[in-house]
This record gives sequence, C-alpha cells and structure tokens, in this order.
Amino acid sequence: MKIVHHSIVLLTLLAFLFTACEEEIILDNELIAPKLVINSFIQPDSLISVKIYRNIPINSSVLSTEIANATVVLYEDGIKKEQLKMHSTIYEQMDYNNPGELIVDTLYRYVSENTYAAFDKKYKIEVSQSGFETTSTETTIPKPVEIISIDTFTVYKIEEWWTSMNYHFKLRFKDPAEEANYYRIVIKEKKGSLMEYAIEDSLKIFVYEQMADSYFNSDDPIFSFETEDANNYIFGSSWNEYGIFSDELINGKEYELNFHRSVGYSDDFEFQPDKGEFKEFTILLQSITYDMFLYLKSIDLQEYNDDMPFTEPVPIYNNVENGLGIFGSFSSSSVGIMYGEYPMEGIEYQ
Repeated sequence: MKIVHHSIVLLTLLAFLFTACEEEIILDNELIAPKLVINSFIQPDSLISVKIYRNIPINSSVLSTEIANATVVLYEDGIKKEQLKMHSTIYEQMDYNNPGELIVDTLYRYVSENTYAAFDKKYKIEVSQSGFETTSTETTIPKPVEIISIDTFTVYKIEEWWTSMNYHFKLRFKDPAEEANYYRIVIKEKKGSLMEYAIEDSLKIFVYEQMADSYFNSDDPIFSFETEDANNYIFGSSWNEYGIFSDELINGKEYELNFHRSVGYSDDFEFQPDKGEFKEFTILLQSITYDMFLYLKSIDLQEYNDDMPFTEPVPIYNNVENGLGIFGSFSSSSVGIMYGEYPMEGIEYQ
C-alpha cells in the first residue's frame, strides 16, 4: 500500500471531519426485507457444497443466520440432478467475553451425494424456504490455464527493525485469446522444522501446513485495481488481498507474473536441509468466474473504503436472483517448489 503524508491535506481533512453534519438515513423496506443468502464456490471433480443463510436487517435482533431446513435443488445444464442433503457439524470455540468458557455452535451445509462438478457444465442452485422468496443462481466452471514454467530465487533482507527472507516467484503462463479471463494466485505452504529436543542420532521433524492463502507482495501492474480519488492520495491505494487479476493487459499473450512472499521467522535463516528441514510451496493459478472476481474485488474495496470520508460504501457483489450471496466456480493448475528434501531417509516426522 502506498502512503503519502501532506500536512496541508491532513489539516483540511480534519477541518472537514470536525465540521461535518449528521444526516438521517431512512431505510428502504426492500433493503431490510428477509432474504435467503447463498454462498458457494465449486471446482471440478468435487461434490457441490452450499451454505444457506438469512440476511440480518439492521433493525433485527436475530443472532443465528444459518438455515437448517431449506430445500436446495441442483440442476446441471438445465436438468434436475438431485436435492442436496443437509449436513451438520458441531464445533467449539473460545468465548472471548468469558475467559475459560466455550461457545458451542452448529454449522450447516448442503452437499450433493452423486454429482461431481465438471468443466463447461452450467450448474444452477434453487433454494426454497418458508417465509422467503424462492432464490436461484448459476455458474459455469472455467477451464484451467496451464502453467508453462516457474523460476524462483530468495533474497535475505536485513533492516534496522525487521529481518526477513523473500521467496521470489516468476510464473509464466499463456492467456487464451479472444475471451475474457479472470485469475487468482493462491499459495499453499508446507514446512518441516527440527524439533528442539532432537539429538544427532534421533532427528525428529515437526511437519505443518498453512491454510492456502493469497498473502504475497508484488509490484506487477496486473494486480492493481486502484481508483484515483482523495483516499488514494491521503491513505494509499487498496490492497489486492485476494490476489486476483484479469487478462485486460495480457489478452492472448504469454506472460511472466512476478510476486514474492516475505517470511520474518529467524529459523528460515538457520535452515538445515542436511538434518531433514524443508519448505515446500505449491503455487496455484486459479481460473475464476467473472462473478467470483467481482465478489472478491468488492469485499476488498469495501474493507478499504470502510469509514473513509470521501467515498460511498462499496456494496458486496451479488449474483443471486431474489436473494443475496455468491455462487462462483474455479479450476486450478499448480506447480510445486521444494527447498530441502522430503521425505528423507532416517528422519522421523511428526
């Protein structure tokens, strides 16, 4: 994020804030009417899973929004395939308002039993529930775009207050011509670290995997979707948190995408591959639908514009008829990068 400091601009902003007037907002009944909310992202060769909620009007006292008894019907290319079956999962989490106590809750999900998603098939979800309008939404899974190659290098960066190691990636792919394509970069990380109590004749490596994410840095212009406004000038531009981009600048071309992941842990500087330590990255180039692209972009921009003085709130993108939510899809191509060796003979992994 780019930050610019200008005393005059900030003083003007403060003067504006202190002299701002309050405006009474009259809520439109249409905006607070009860609606079904659908949330689902599907990918090829996987069962279709959908979460159903109800919206919470601003004047509501409802706490639970998940719906456990909806009728969810799946269609493929206009043909009814099956009614999705509801699955429930009970989970516990810490109650931060009451230390030492747990909150028990239930998650509901509607899942296909016989239908696995496939490329170029149009899937439609239709949801009905007493007290709500019947809602529907649809998506078609895009074909993956293959990764041609990936080059990597590492850079150690030592600063006064921060020490980091940057893993740089140069990912090359060819964008299909004469069609609009939308992408997302996702990184999976797996790491093996020598356990502190290990001794020379009994090496033990603790293996853990991080959840897939899009946490990386890049100066590549393809990732930018900032808009020029007063907030950019004062607070910097929005951050592409979900690693999404379109082919607007590269339509039909072969392109080398540059990005890097910064790691600020000292053990990466004391990396001991001869004792079994390793780090593995899996880079996924996801082909995503236009709906998914707009949805993720709107979330990012809403978070950036939250409480900004010079902008209107950004609405979350919605592709559900007579309801709210998102039904998107994606496919992936991937490439792996290994530092060290895994598994290694003579090493015990936990």
